[in-house]
Amino acid sequence: MLILVGQVAIALIVTVALFSWIGVYGELPLFLIFYLRFIGNRSWRMSILFAVLVPIITFFFFEITPKITLPKGVT
Repeated sequence: MLILVGQVAIALIVTVALFSWIGVYGELPLFLIFYLRFIGNRSWRMSILFAVLVPIITFFFFEITPKITLPKGVT
């Protein structure tokens, strides 16, 4: 169990560290693919589907609706 917690903690630290460089919309799909495919043991199809849909939904929820800008990085 500690190994799993360590993997998730390291993945989250790397994700947050890369937000300002890659941006939320670039890093979120990478984190979702890693987490769903390798930690959650989901199929590639489901992992990629979520990795595409979640950033789109996040974009509309934060950027379009209330006009809150998230770090974009190089994107």
